[in-house]
Amino acid sequence: MSLQLKVSNSLSGLVHHLCRDLQIQSKSVFQSDYLVTQTEGMNSWLKLQLASENGIAANYRFLKPNDFIHDIFKILGGQFQDSLSPQNQSWFLFRLLGETAFKMKFPHIAHYYTESETGDDLKRLALAEKRAGWFDQYQMYRPVRVRG
Repeated sequence: MSLQLKVSNSLSGLVHHLCRDLQIQSKSVFQSDYLVTQTEGMNSWLKLQLASENGIAANYRFLKPNDFIHDIFKILGGQFQDSLSPQNQSWFLFRLLGETAFKMKFPHIAHYYTESETGDDLKRLALAEKRAGWFDQYQMYRPVRVRG
């Protein structure tokens, strides 16, 4: 198993190089190729491009970056941890927002979801989900700096 990282601002160029690299590999037909992409839409587009250029698109396993990192962690002997999915991040942030230390350090934020007498867990959950969504978007849209 090897890791190849290809960077370009041209998707068609990347697909062309990927197809060429996949064609020249000598591997068993039962061995999957792992492709790391960010979205399901990119997976679908890439499958169509691979099928168009190679005649078939089969035995590819598409992973998101967090899933890829999690798989490597497991291969290296790490104990199971929840992945950094937006859902898991939401619950982590929900717990964090409920901690006394957080409320004391950031009272202006805590005031938003504790302003009612009963404490509004629904507002706290909505805030946690919104922030988790931002973290997920940051992973997808942050600028990539390539050093040569």
